[in-house]
Amino acid sequence: MQIDDIEFHFFRNFLKDSSGYHLTDDKRYLLESRLEDVLKSWKLNDHRAIISTIRNDYSSKMATDVIEAMTINETFFFRDQIPFDVFENQLLDRLADAAIANRVRIWSAACSTGQEPYSVAMIATEKRSVYPKLLCDVVGTDINSRVLSRARQGIFSDIEVHRGLPDHYRDKYFARDGSNWKINDDIRAQVHFRQMNLKGDYDVEGPFDFVLLRNVLIYFDTALKESILRRIADRMRPGGYLLLGAAEGIYDLNHHFQRCPDIKGLYEYRG
Repeated sequence: MQIDDIEFHFFRNFLKDSSGYHLTDDKRYLLESRLEDVLKSWKLNDHRAIISTIRNDYSSKMATDVIEAMTINETFFFRDQIPFDVFENQLLDRLADAAIANRVRIWSAACSTGQEPYSVAMIATEKRSVYPKLLCDVVGTDINSRVLSRARQGIFSDIEVHRGLPDHYRDKYFARDGSNWKINDDIRAQVHFRQMNLKGDYDVEGPFDFVLLRNVLIYFDTALKESILRRIADRMRPGGYLLLGAAEGIYDLNHHFQRCPDIKGLYEYRG
């Protein structure tokens, strides 16, 4: 169902105010497509019915459904393999050597259904042979409650498991669960999920040694990008690392992030 200019203007302002999502004019088709599911689930006939419900209550269930419908949940295990290779072969050694009480804390922001934080936890588990006393705590956050529910279950389809996950990791850390695969309890115990809006309150306890914020900033305007980076920096340990998506960057030197020249998207936080 097509959306008119007045409706588009309302949804653009609503998404920016509630979640920070910056909806550009060329994404009208995406909005129309995602709102089809909301119309069907609420048995509504037009977009004005959605607007009349959420106009005065951004915290309503329908408002949440609109936000979650627009959330991009593209993810898979070891996505863009190079950052995970860097974490395994370079960063984890540095973080382990600098760890306080043998504890390394990692935050996967916008974690979707959990493949990113679980990938990190599997790498850390593999390193136990080198650092037997190392404790790795991983926090995964996302604005979308539905994907977080799936992440907590740790159950993935055949397609999800065979998309990026090496066979030896599957055989070692997963077990068949009917037609799906379930990640083992040891890996699940290392990852804690919670709902969080990057535009809202940051209900995560730092400091973190490693923060993954990949392919998220591209959906926000400049002011919100800068605000998010400052708030994340406040929750990082000096000498820790921030990993952005390959197409993202930091240009405000006041953040005290220093770009790692040989690794695209990786920054060291200098404090």
